[in-house]
Amino acid sequence: LRALQPSYLEQVQKSIKGNLQGQKSLDIAPLMEFFNNNNGAPPPSWDELSTKLASQQTASEKKFRSRLEQGLEHSPLATHRVFASVAESRPMVTFYRDGASWCPYCQKVWIALEEKQIPYEIVKVDMNCYAGSSKPAQFLDIQP
Repeated sequence: LRALQPSYLEQVQKSIKGNLQGQKSLDIAPLMEFFNNNNGAPPPSWDELSTKLASQQTASEKKFRSRLEQGLEHSPLATHRVFASVAESRPMVTFYRDGASWCPYCQKVWIALEEKQIPYEIVKVDMNCYAGSSKPAQFLDIQP
């Protein structure tokens, strides 16, 4: 239980204080340079970026995105998954998983759902260890 010893806590506190010393003001020069190089034009909107992305995508990338929207791709980007071999292929399970796809417990469940071809809806949940705690209310109802 070294973490609870006063001398260790003081050492951690000194280390944290030492690491918190940094820039006290914001340097906006890079931002101003961006605006000056673009003749003062604002950054592109999300719609403009989406249009530009669509014009630069290859045929295989477009096919992947289309299949992803239909739920036919096994991917961390997916929001739902259905299977062509399942007659009634609508999500039967709500699969709550970490947003970063790093949780080994989520990966085990994910593999089982894929192997059994059980259609599922994906709800990404911020894990506390990922510096977020914005869990959906429906998740907290079943896992407080």
